Amino acid sequence: MMTPSPLMMVAGGGVLLIALAGGLLILERSRQAKQARIDTLLKAYSPSAAREQARAVRSSAVSAVTPVSSSNRALQLFRIRLGQNDLYPAPWWIILAAIGAVATIGAALLSAVFGVFAWAAQPVLWVLASRTVFGIFAARRARVLYTQMPDALSMIVRSVRTGIPVAEALRIVGKEAQTPTAPEFERIYNQLLIGQSLTEALVQMAGRTEVPEYRFFAVALALQGQTGGSLTDTLENLADVIRKRTAMRARAYALSSEARTTMMVLAALPFVAFVALLVMTPDYVMLLLNSTRGRQILAAAIISLSMGIGTMQFMIRQALS
Repeated sequence: MMTPSPLMMVAGGGVLLIALAGGLLILERSRQAKQARIDTLLKAYSPSAAREQARAVRSSAVSAVTPVSSSNRALQLFRIRLGQNDLYPAPWWIILAAIGAVATIGAALLSAVFGVFAWAAQPVLWVLASRTVFGIFAARRARVLYTQMPDALSMIVRSVRTGIPVAEALRIVGKEAQTPTAPEFERIYNQLLIGQSLTEALVQMAGRTEVPEYRFFAVALALQGQTGGSLTDTLENLADVIRKRTAMRARAYALSSEARTTMMVLAALPFVAFVALLVMTPDYVMLLLNSTRGRQILAAAIISLSMGIGTMQFMIRQALS
């Protein structure tokens, strides 16, 4: 009986992953089609056109789903966002290739422990690692936007109180704010110049940023433009709440410094011990590299260490959230 090669197992894992993604896409489309039919049936019983329009504005701003082209849809599996140059430290395809190399190393470690069939996990590891890394980049940008949001809201409040229109206040924020807040508001102003409505531009910004407070900001501006009300008081209260939450998060981050330091020490200790033993007793350590059983033990140790680091990082992130 012929033993399958690693390339065949990787191809098999990729086929299974594509099949799973296709099944999930079919389920999502069927759910959307069902919801569209329900909305069509309920539309005839809407109480009034004005109330239905207000409800549509609120629901679209809360959901804040950005339209995705067919070329970008395939990259959603890896959680890659195109059109946001300040999101990644390098071109996305370089980062994706580096993650693929790391996933290949991980599959090789798994194959050393579980055999050649573990190579089928390489596509799965690639997708999971890509979603994790690109998700970290997106979360980091969202935290920066969240931290800069009170200053941007304060600029809008001061501009509106002096009699400047809201659109011009958004342009001022686009010129005076820091990155990445400034490009987002500048993009809104450019969309207004080409004839797009303020509501649509705000909803699209909320979908790009993925910051819940920006969705509330979009709802506030959209409803204020239709029903009136004190916009400055609403934005001022929102800025005050964000400042308090930011200060509370900074305090929690400072209090968790001991746990984070412990995690880094525990993560670095095995590597320090390995290097020390390699210097003092190289023959003893080389058994992990020269023998089959030693390579299996080394691969299992690296996998266990990676899982431990990931678990500690997850616990610390959950405590800070």
